[in-house]
Order: sequence, then C-alpha cells, then structure tokens
Amino acid sequence: MKCPDCAKNLYTEIHDDKTLLKCECGYSRNKNYLKVNQIYAYFSVNQDDDIEGLACFFNDDALIPMIAADKHRLDELTLIAHDMVEKEGLALRLVKFTNREEIKTIQKTGSTTNDGR
Repeated sequence: MKCPDCAKNLYTEIHDDKTLLKCECGYSRNKNYLKVNQIYAYFSVNQDDDIEGLACFFNDDALIPMIAADKHRLDELTLIAHDMVEKEGLALRLVKFTNREEIKTIQKTGSTTNDGR
C-alpha cells in the first residue's frame, strides 16, 4: 500500500494494542482507519465564460474521470493533464476538495443507512 502523502510504500508496525501503517515521511495511521479525507479533480475550463466540467480521458475504450485521492494518483493525472493541454489546447484547473460529509452507506445486503447529519 502506498502512502497518501508521498506515494512511498507503507510498512506495518505492530504494538500490543494496535497495528499502525507508517511511512518514512512521518505519515502514521491506525491500520483499520484509512479513509479518504481529500479529493483532487481536474476540470476542463471554458476560457470564454469560465464554465467548468469534470475532465476525463479515454483508456481502452473506457472514459476515466480525472479524480485522485492520493499523491501517487495525482502525479499520474498531472502528467496526463499536461499532455492533454499540449495536444488539445485545453485549459485544465486542478481543484482540491477537503470537506468530507458521509451521506449514506450501501451495504451488500442492499440496506442503506443515512450517515449524514
């Protein structure tokens, strides 16, 4: 598993009361508490009126949205974004979303729980 901060490999540190996932960059998290707390997204920007739309690219006939939750994926998307700007003449904007609000959880049984407040 990769560190969400620096994309290096995480290692496991076992203690009597808990297991931690750690990285040499200083990142540390309880193994059972990995959650996405931020999302990065590239938006295509219409330069005439500043209207945005989620940027996507094709990969093996699938449309892939340009969304990342960790540094490793963001770095990959940034390379693709620069390529798209050069080849297509697009304007792309990178946006970071950090306000996590859990709305609902859909479980295997088909039941749905409302997690929002």
